[in-house]
Amino acid sequence: MEWLYTVGIIVVLSLIVYFQWPIINPDQKKEKMTFMTLLIISLFLAVFLVFFPDTTSPMQVLEKIFRPLGKLLS
Repeated sequence: MEWLYTVGIIVVLSLIVYFQWPIINPDQKKEKMTFMTLLIISLFLAVFLVFFPDTTSPMQVLEKIFRPLGKLLS
């Protein structure tokens, strides 16, 4: 079932590239590189969350780090 979700994610991201790529001017190479970089990062994160849904959120990690500091300041 996870592979079906992964294929769905890839289809959605492919549609985003298909419709957004022609809008970006050919001269804007940095913008195209940034667009593709963000898209690839989001692909990896989405697939990671499909296969490992019980991972902690970044907010939980920050709470574990800064909770002792908050108690110290109180």
